[in-house]
Order: sequence, then structure tokens, then C-alpha cells
Amino acid sequence: MGVLARILMFPNVQKKLEAFSKLDELAKEGKEKVYDHIYLYNERYKLNVQIDLLFKVAKQTRLQGVQSSGLSDIYIIQVDVPVKHESLEGKFDVKEYREVYLVHFADPQLENVAIMSTEHSSRARE
Repeated sequence: MGVLARILMFPNVQKKLEAFSKLDELAKEGKEKVYDHIYLYNERYKLNVQIDLLFKVAKQTRLQGVQSSGLSDIYIIQVDVPVKHESLEGKFDVKEYREVYLVHFADPQLENVAIMSTEHSSRARE
């Protein structure tokens, strides 16, 4: 496992602020939300059960000394992602838990930029 970071570019500051405002609302609610579903499937065991894919947003406030850095609070998005597992008994469509971290900048030169990172990347190798 490695760390994967992506730079998100918003078309303008207003779009970025709208997106983070929605994240603020979801963090305040603190509830899991369904964003899609998959079928828990395996041919051998005749499994074909619909299961929800969920996500939840939390917000971690910056430390006092870090506030002058121009970074926002950290948004922690907990999410279920669909995956396929293979075994001698066949393929299983299941879901796994991931955490994604999201921050944005207040600096005028970077004000339409956000950074998303996760430690759950099979593509990012050490």
C-alpha cells in the first residue's frame, strides 16, 4: 500500500466554495449516506444480494498554529468502494472501506485548488 494524492482543480473559486459548503453540511449531519449499490455476487454460492455503498463526511479542525498556513480544515470522507475478490471458489463482488482526506487552500494563487489523498492505493507503491 502507498499514499495516493490528487490535485483537484475547480473551474473557479465559487465552485470550490459550493463543493466545500456541501461537505460542511454533510459533516454536520454526521450520517451515513447511500451513494450507490452493488450486488454481493458469487455464482458458486448462488449469491446475488443488493448491498448499499455508503459514505460519511467528518471534519477535523486545524491546529491553532497551522491556521496561518492557508490550508482549510481536513475533510475526512469514509467511503465503501466496490471490489472483486478472486478465490478458488470463484469471484466475489464485495465492498471495502476506504478513507479519503481532502483540504483546500486560501492562498489567492491556489484558491481554486484542493488536494485529495488516501493511504489505500494499490497503484501507489513504496
